[in-house]
Amino acid sequence: YSDKVNFLSTNLPRLDDTPNNYDAIILTNKSLGLYYQLITQDFPQAANHDFKALEYSRKAKDTRSEIDMLCNLSSLYFQKNDTTGISYTSEAYAKAKQDKYMPGLYRASVNISNYLFNQRRFKEALTYLKEGELIASDLNYVIEMQYLYSFLGDIYAALNNPIEAENNYKKSIIDLPQTSS
Repeated sequence: YSDKVNFLSTNLPRLDDTPNNYDAIILTNKSLGLYYQLITQDFPQAANHDFKALEYSRKAKDTRSEIDMLCNLSSLYFQKNDTTGISYTSEAYAKAKQDKYMPGLYRASVNISNYLFNQRRFKEALTYLKEGELIASDLNYVIEMQYLYSFLGDIYAALNNPIEAENNYKKSIIDLPQTSS
């Protein structure tokens, strides 16, 4: 990865700040942000690239990229255990709902649910997660279902509903051919 990251990092400053380059600037910063978040866990560097991609998404008036970047920032802040990230996912949720951008709405719903779960607001978390589950089903996000069922199990367990918790935990461990063990 490092050779590709070095290539992107070296060439990113060479892109002129013109509308013709906005898509390349967004994509490059988005990629670098994910690399620094998920691979090296250099959160300040990840945030720097995510905010730059968000800035250019807004300059380009690319609502879907803006939603994606708000979700990325939300995930980054969640990974850092920083609750201010809920503001990014709330904004993404509202924009995705208005734009009817279902992949973004899915991510924002699940991200909000994560934050609410950690705040021990289990009923609200359940509402958002159930919305995410419906969207995942509609979008045929089969790979996501094991995670969603496990998370639903956690919420039902926290709500002292062992029957629903067990049902969802059982669904989460079914070996689906589209997912890995």
